[in-house]
Amino acid sequence: MTKLPNITKTQHTIISLLFRFRFLDRTQIQKFLNHKDYKTINDWLRDLSEKEYIGHIYPLSYPNHQKPVYYLNKNGIALVKAENSGNAGVVQKLYREKDRSKSFIDLCQLLADIYLDLSSLNTADVNFQMSVKNDYESHELGEMLNDISPKAFIEQTANDETNQYFLEIFINCPKDLLRMRIKRYISYYQASEWEAETSMPFPTILFVCPDDKTLSYFKQYTKTKLKMLDEPELNIQITEANKVKEFGITGDIWDRV
Repeated sequence: MTKLPNITKTQHTIISLLFRFRFLDRTQIQKFLNHKDYKTINDWLRDLSEKEYIGHIYPLSYPNHQKPVYYLNKNGIALVKAENSGNAGVVQKLYREKDRSKSFIDLCQLLADIYLDLSSLNTADVNFQMSVKNDYESHELGEMLNDISPKAFIEQTANDETNQYFLEIFINCPKDLLRMRIKRYISYYQASEWEAETSMPFPTILFVCPDDKTLSYFKQYTKTKLKMLDEPELNIQITEANKVKEFGITGDIWDRV
């Protein structure tokens, strides 16, 4: 392998963050690094861009985007490929990052914001752990997580009690894909594999819809499906993406189906 340009340990961390979350802006990267000086962050990002570890685009749809959003470029991909040999399929997808849709970029950034929000709520008494898809390969429940493939898996621990959640986010999602995801979760729930493997109840499923119209359709379809299959115990909760952005994922924004 050709020797890659030298970068600092913190710049390496930025590469790892972009591998996990795919698209991040400078503000998000600064929060992940817990760094006070935005000028230093910009210097690191400029250096990584010049060395072709990262690229950037200017999407229009996500809030506050007069600023660039960063993704992995060829040397960044080469670095994560060498370090994540078991994730070959995921790494291969990185070569198409510059052509991703606005809705996909919005999804990635919303996941990053949710992660940062939950991390800020951690205390000595309450702990949140959130894993995104690129974490599943190394997760102890990775085989099942890869099988059902939620956008994220969240564990909340408080007073020695753990609650688990599957997070699904739909942005610009066709109805047939939405129905397919609902059916897959119900099927997985009915198989009882999660409970058998983990000795834990099946996780609560959190669905984030792009707008009120999609939410209403989702709610009616899911209610009908659960009633038809006689599965009233499956805990599915729904909200809209703009509420998650405004109030945070732990806000009073969820309705049980």
